Amino acid sequence: MNLFKLLTEKTRTALEQTSNAVRDKIEFVLQKPSLSIEELATFIKTHPNANIETKNYLGITYSFYNLHIEDLTFHLETKGENSDYILQLLIQDQKQPIFDYFSYKQKGSTQKHVKLSNAVNEVVK
Repeated sequence: MNLFKLLTEKTRTALEQTSNAVRDKIEFVLQKPSLSIEELATFIKTHPNANIETKNYLGITYSFYNLHIEDLTFHLETKGENSDYILQLLIQDQKQPIFDYFSYKQKGSTQKHVKLSNAVNEVVK
């Protein structure tokens, strides 16, 4: 009888852990996406406190934007005369990267909305 009780308790614990993990994942998926990569890039490019450095290599213009707001650092690298093509977009806090986009890794559209932390959403809005 002891074995049955132990097996029942372990099964109950496993089911509780699984259901909690599934619930957390569903809540994350159902969150509204906040901004697209393109919108984040526009925010960084147009912010009055953004530091901009432009370089020309082999006739191609590259722009490097850095922006510090509160504990967040935004870094954007673009290519083209009007900074049309996003090469890299990185958002990090004092400790670690929060979000990163690399055009050579992610072949998806820059119009795709991404989920960001509350800290980033508060600063960007």
